[in-house]
This record gives sequence, structure tokens and C-alpha cells, in this order.
Amino acid sequence: MLKSNLWLIDRKQRRRAQLSNAKPVGAFLTSSLSSMAPDRFRPFAGEGVETDYPRWVPISATLLSSMLANVLAVVSTALLVRMLGGEAFGKAALFTSAAMTLGTVTSSGICLHILRVTARVVSGEEVRVQIWIGTIMGQCIAALISVGLLTMGLLQDERSLFEYFLTALSLHFTTSDALSKNRLVGGQRLMPLAGATIFGSISTVGLQLLGAYVAGPRGYMIGFAMGTGLNALSSWLACQASLPKMGSWPIGIFRRMRERELLGFITLGTLAACVVPLAHWLNSLMAAHKMNSYGEVAMLTIAMQFFNMVIFVPTILNKIVLPKTIKADFNRDIDDSRSEAQRQTWRMILLTAPMLLAVWALSDLITSIYRFRTPDGITVILCFVGGSVLACAAIPLSNYFVSHSKMKLGLVGNLLWAAIYLGLAWAIPGGAISTAISLFCAYFLNLIIALFLVKASHHAQ
Repeated sequence: MLKSNLWLIDRKQRRRAQLSNAKPVGAFLTSSLSSMAPDRFRPFAGEGVETDYPRWVPISATLLSSMLANVLAVVSTALLVRMLGGEAFGKAALFTSAAMTLGTVTSSGICLHILRVTARVVSGEEVRVQIWIGTIMGQCIAALISVGLLTMGLLQDERSLFEYFLTALSLHFTTSDALSKNRLVGGQRLMPLAGATIFGSISTVGLQLLGAYVAGPRGYMIGFAMGTGLNALSSWLACQASLPKMGSWPIGIFRRMRERELLGFITLGTLAACVVPLAHWLNSLMAAHKMNSYGEVAMLTIAMQFFNMVIFVPTILNKIVLPKTIKADFNRDIDDSRSEAQRQTWRMILLTAPMLLAVWALSDLITSIYRFRTPDGITVILCFVGGSVLACAAIPLSNYFVSHSKMKLGLVGNLLWAAIYLGLAWAIPGGAISTAISLFCAYFLNLIIALFLVKASHHAQ
């Protein structure tokens, strides 16, 4: 009884201390930014080099580079639709978006593992081993998927085989790029990350537009593949220049790859992360099939660019903060961690909701730029932007699942989201418009489900 009372007193004292140190909602972004970049960067769990940059410089550079990448993507999509036409661009976009979607399958769980290891592990040698494991596993998974893609191409005509080959090639480049960029994030090497992002974005957009101008849709796909290759190269060079060298394969690495805990975390993380882009791609295919037009894919691709414009700042901040969040949650009381995740959810909504109003105010300009023939075009974009706001709100809840190794709950939430998204898109008549309405409803229900799962995991302790 005495032990129980002492525990309650200690908990109340900690709670009062938290309230006395609490920050107002408006200070969320500032406090997050100021704590993300330590004075000493940690490439391999403590092995760092001193930097003369103030804390806000590398973070601002990372955000600006990501903003540039998103703006270039939106502009290039508008130009490609005008150059190729909605139908031709939509058909080519099915292949390029497939490469990006499959890249999530090959790298998402592994990248989460790398970030978690970098944040928790003290030994630099152990981090090096885990990065080697992630690199080998990612490329092996990509190779298996590439075999399937090439087999599908062989079953069709020669022209299709070339498109499937470009998709497989882009998949390997995308996987390598994701792993390198997450190494930079884990090591808090934000300036090299920003440089690689800027170079990769400009080169990718330039090659896509040049290819489309010279050779039409096939040229666009060639430019896309070359752009992903330059992206991967720039990220790898940034790692070589700013992080300790990886060296040769560690002894016994293949034995370490079979560890049960490692395989369990990566498998669950991969399944949870790849459900979302896979559902987006399947719904694009479904919309084209329902309306018998690849123009629906073009409209959904445009809408997805606006979706990414809203979510990119929270996503980039989350990537920078995640190693620090994992370490803090690892040492924090789980009740405090759960409460903080719920508070950040509402802060995310306050930060991103104005974007929906901005897109609505600029709806006439957007309609004229993309030459939408019906009002459905701007409605699709508004639904995607609203869904992006709700997706941002769920980011802190996802961090809670990752930090406390509750990947099964994250997977359950994403599977329910995908079932709602795909089911509604199939049931509601129409093409892109039905997909957009389904996306908004799915993200709304997903946020409710995620909040419930966080609360349920608390009661299960």
C-alpha cells in the first residue's frame, strides 16, 4: 500500500512538472525545430564532427530543398499534361508511380529500422552492421520484384517489356536513394541531405521534360529512370562525403539478417508502410478501368501532387525529429508518450488546415492551369488536400507505434484504412471523383481508428 501511494505521489509530481514546463500550441513548431539539430551531429551513434552551423540553418535548408522538390513536381506535372495530353501522360504515370510504390515496399520497413537503430544504439560498429543489413535486404527484395516485373513484360509485347524494364530499373534506384537519405537523416547530416535533394529534384524534372519533348511518353519514362538514378547517385555521394565509410561486409552478416526480432520489425514496418501507396496505385488503376480512360490517372496524379504539397513539411520534420522522438519515447513513461502524441495530433491539424482554404481560394487559377473540363477536377484536388490534412494529423500517432515497437497496431490501422479506401472507391460511381471522396473518408476514419488504437494500447499495459 505504501509503495502504491509513493508511486502515485511521484507520478503527480512529474505531471505538475510537465504542466509547469508546457509550451503553448503556437510554440510547437519552434520548439521542435530548436531541438532537432544537436550541436554535435551523430553519424554513427556518437561518432560525429563539430559543425559551425547554427541549429536552424540545416533544418531550414532541408525544408527549403523539400519545398523546391514539391514545387518542381507540381510544375513538371502541369507541363507534362500539356505536352503529352492527359491520356498519354496517365498511361505512362501508371508505370512511374508503380516504381515509386514498389520502392516503398523495398525500403520503408528497413528505413524505419535504420532510424531506430541510429537513435537507440550506442555502438558505431553495430549501426554500421545494421546499415549493411538494410542495404542488402532492400536490394534483394527489389531484385525479386524486378524478376516479377520482367516476367509480366515478357508475357506481353516487346514495347511493354521495355516499359517494365524501366520500372524495374527505377525501383532499384529508388530503393538505394531512400536508404541513403535515411542514413543522412539518422546521422543528422541535414546540409548534405538538402544538397542531394535539390540536385536530384532538378535533374529528375529536367530529364523528364527533355525526354517527353524528344520522344513523347516513352521519352518521359526514360527521363524518369535516369532521374531516379541521379537521385540515388547524389544521395550516395552525400553519404560518402559526410558519414564514416561503410567498409567491407561485416563477418556473419547473413546470420544476423535471420534474427527473429529484426525480421519481425522490418516485415511489420514494410507491410504497414507499403499499404498506403499500394492502395493509391490500385485506386488509380481502378479509376481508369471504371471510366475506360487514362485521363482519370492524370487527374489523380495532379491531385496527389497537391496532397504531397500539404504533407511534405510535416513529413520532412517528422523524418528529422523521428530519431530524437524514438530516443525520448524509449526513456519516457508510456503514459506521457501517449499524451504527447495526442496533443501533437491536434497541433498538426491547426498547422495544415489553412492549406485547404488556400487551395479553395485559388480554385479558378488551378482550373485554368490544368485545363479541367469539368468542376470535378477541382473537387478531386480539394478532397485530396483535405485527406492530406487528416494524414498529417495521424503522423504523431504513427511515431508512437514506431517508438514503442507497436508495429502490429500500425499495420492494423493501415489495413483498415486501405479496406475503407478501396471499398468505397469501388462502390461509389465515377472515376477520379469517387477515388477522391473515398480518400477523404478513409483518412477521416483512419484518424479515429488510430486514436482508438493508441488509447487501447494504453489500457493494455
